Amino acid sequence: MPEIALPERFRDHLRSANLPEVSFVVLLVITVAVSLAAVPAGAAPADAGTYTETPTETPANRTADTALYEAGNETFGDAAAVERAIENDTLEPADVLSPGDALVVVIESPRLAAAMDEREGSTTERFLGALQGAADLRIVQTDPSPEAVRTYARAGPANVTAHRDGSTVHAVLDTGALAFLKERVGNESHRVDSFYRKRFVVDFGFDLYEPPWKPGDDGLFGPTFELTDEEYLTPTATPTPTP
Repeated sequence: MPEIALPERFRDHLRSANLPEVSFVVLLVITVAVSLAAVPAGAAPADAGTYTETPTETPANRTADTALYEAGNETFGDAAAVERAIENDTLEPADVLSPGDALVVVIESPRLAAAMDEREGSTTERFLGALQGAADLRIVQTDPSPEAVRTYARAGPANVTAHRDGSTVHAVLDTGALAFLKERVGNESHRVDSFYRKRFVVDFGFDLYEPPWKPGDDGLFGPTFELTDEEYLTPTATPTPTP
C-alpha cells in the first residue's frame, strides 16, 4: 500500500488521541468506500440537476384523431360525400362560424367504431348510443372571461347527423340547433344570436370529465372553432355580446 502523507493538523489530532496514523488512514478509506457505495451506478453529480422523464404517449382516453371543417349549409348523404368535399377543398378547416353553419367533426377512432358496432340502428343512432357509453364528445368554451361562467353545448339527435367509413366517423353538427348552456344556470339554452368571438374546443375521448364541464387536471384537448353571430361579421357591426 503506498504511503499516504497526512497534513500536520491531522497528525496533531492523532497524537492527542493516542491513535496511530495507520488507524486514521483505514478510517478514511472505509468512509470513502461507503460514500461511493451509496451513489447508484451512472448517477449524475448532485449539481448536475434532476432529470424528469416526460411521457410522450397520448393519454389512453384520447387516442382518436379529430379534425373540424366548416360546411355552411351543405348536407351530405353519406361518408363518401363528406370525404369528396374534403378532398376537393369544398370544405375548409373550421375557423369562424355563424350559428346555423354546419360543423363537420371527423373522428378517426377504431375504438369508437367498435363501440358503434355493438349497437343497433342507423349510423347516427349508433354514434349517439356510443356517446351514451364510454365515448364522450365535449363542446366547451375555452376562453370565458373571469367574471363569466363557461358555456358548453350538448350534442344530440336534434343537431347531429353521423356518417361512417370504417374507423372514420363524420359527425355533422348543426350549430344553430346545438343547445348552448351555462354552468350552474340550469337547462336554459343560451342565445346563440348574441355570440361574439366565442371559441369552443371539440374534445373527443373516452371517460372524460363530466358536468359541470370543468376539465380535469389534463385540461382541454382537441381542435377549436369560433362562433360569432353573422351580424357581427360585417365591418360596420357594433357587437354588444353577452359574456
